Amino acid sequence: MADKGEPKPGSIENWEKFTGSSDNSFANGTRAFFNTVLTGPARFFREKIVEPNQAPEYPYYHRRFRRVPTIDECYLHDYVCQ
Repeated sequence: MADKGEPKPGSIENWEKFTGSSDNSFANGTRAFFNTVLTGPARFFREKIVEPNQAPEYPYYHRRFRRVPTIDECYLHDYVCQ
């Protein structure tokens, strides 16, 4: 994610660090329009639907499995232990 000093991903300020800013108001308006039209729906979907519904990250390698029962812990008709 963006740090506190960096602009939000997909914003005009973020694009300006790659393309540079211009004094042409028509170019700035066109860039803002296309930024809103092209990246706006995807950004809205991610911010409003995906991120609030994400579960906290849990590394897969910390998952704990049940132990396999030993022969003295099995029941008489337990198919797992036969």
